[in-house]
Amino acid sequence: MTSGFLGFTWEVMPEVKDRIGWLSTCMTLGLFLAPMQTVWGRGGIYQERSTQSVVNGFPYFAGFGSCLLWVLYASQDTARLMQPLAINAVGLALNTSFMICYWFLSPQPLVCSVTFVAVAGSAVAAQKYAAFLGSAEPLGRLAALMNVLMLSSPLTAASEVVRTRSVAKYPFPPLLLTFAQSCSWLAFSAYIGDVSIMVPNLLGVVFGVVQLMLYFLYSGEGAAMKRKTSAKINGAFIDIEGPATCSSRSQVCSSSVPQTLLAADLSISGALGGA
Repeated sequence: MTSGFLGFTWEVMPEVKDRIGWLSTCMTLGLFLAPMQTVWGRGGIYQERSTQSVVNGFPYFAGFGSCLLWVLYASQDTARLMQPLAINAVGLALNTSFMICYWFLSPQPLVCSVTFVAVAGSAVAAQKYAAFLGSAEPLGRLAALMNVLMLSSPLTAASEVVRTRSVAKYPFPPLLLTFAQSCSWLAFSAYIGDVSIMVPNLLGVVFGVVQLMLYFLYSGEGAAMKRKTSAKINGAFIDIEGPATCSSRSQVCSSSVPQTLLAADLSISGALGGA
């Protein structure tokens, strides 16, 4: 089997294709498993019977739609696209469970219902159109679009991160895995010459870089804000402007905090009975 891109052609070696494909599959499995703790784990959506731990559930619906479309697309050519078919079948099962859990516990079930109908309806329409044309191209194009939405879905939390200057709801592992698996699938698609897989993963690499930059920017700011917070921890008063230099309640912190504030802290601690 030969492949080509930008005027260059090469022979596709099955063993090389399979190695890149299974490596990509393993990375993508990690990405699909990343929401497991948030949804089904301790303190997650199911256990708490609340969706407050996530900014919104759009990534679960986008993941469901993306995996469904890739399964439909890859099933048209299993010899060439076995790895995308296998991993997206697993992803479809996982994302369906995440989506249903969020849907039934969401304070906005109507919005979830409309989103699901839009996603599932688009997949059915694309499948019918592909059957009419006798080509999988419509499925590939819609799958690519949905994949872009899935890979960019963490950016929906970007405004919350910027507003709160906190990455508490912007977990690092999915961001890193999004970038890594996009790079791997980009290499796979370029090697076999599949534009439908190549385009969304090229954009996924770009989204991954932006999301990682945003995370590191605001995780650093979050740490700085914690150092500036005045609190009493284990009997020690933490400086507002910088790190505390005292370790017990019998010591007074040396800092630029006004003495009136320190006196107020001391009087409050005395009224509350100390530590």
